[in-house]
Amino acid sequence: MKTSVFLSLVVFTFAVRAFADNDVHLVQLPSGMTSLESLRGADSSTVAKFMNRARPGDWGEVPKESVGESGWAAIGQGKDAFVVLLDFSGRGLFNKLMVYSPAKPGQVEVQELTGWGMGKLKDIIRDLDSNGEDELVIPTILGAPGGWLPASAAHTWSAVYRLDNGKYIEASRDFPNFYDKEVLPQLDKEITGAQQRFDEGRESAAGVALEEIQKDKILRVLGRDPTAGLQQAYQWMNSGDSQQVQCAIATFEDIGGHAKELSIAKQALQPALQREQAARSGG
Repeated sequence: MKTSVFLSLVVFTFAVRAFADNDVHLVQLPSGMTSLESLRGADSSTVAKFMNRARPGDWGEVPKESVGESGWAAIGQGKDAFVVLLDFSGRGLFNKLMVYSPAKPGQVEVQELTGWGMGKLKDIIRDLDSNGEDELVIPTILGAPGGWLPASAAHTWSAVYRLDNGKYIEASRDFPNFYDKEVLPQLDKEITGAQQRFDEGRESAAGVALEEIQKDKILRVLGRDPTAGLQQAYQWMNSGDSQQVQCAIATFEDIGGHAKELSIAKQALQPALQREQAARSGG
């Protein structure tokens, strides 16, 4: 267990160092390449070669083994951006989405977006408001990036990114219909199911909390309840269960203004992890 946690943190750190921010970078197309269109139908080796030849100088090289599904997103005016999923976890937990947009002749703009367990592009690239420009629905880690332990157990919520002057920005609050029709009803079902299993002794309290924090996050993002989950967070921080404690940490961090409670919860996390590790090892 300790080894797997360490490796998860190492690969996540590599990803952060390789791709440092969400800024848009203007880069030259590789020699002999006139447009992104030549990448239609390209295999992962060809995509990796392109990415390593068209990157800012301070970005790390992309191993071809890290390249996942690639596709196209409509960005308006009849143009498409080339989109690539990358997995730096080594476990299929795709955590980077690269967006290459046509720019001046011989140049492209490249932007990286961070997520976790991003799955299939068909679920990510969506025209949610039917305006001819695709949004990006990106599973995003709850709480501070890299803060969940073990890293492989990180939990996510669905964040929506839309185009703004050629750059994708997080704009989840602008898409309440998406959450009302697709996300919140499903979360309600999952919360109800988890609570029923808990009542029957087939689910842990942490299992219920992990469903609830996703809904709470969305309610806060939409502005419907700025302190959604706060009362539960006080219970979670004192539970002695590492997953519930981390739910409390994520909630206090997101709501803000609860530095004392956040500090107490963070202090409670390591002993909880140690107790659980000792129980698993029979110590």
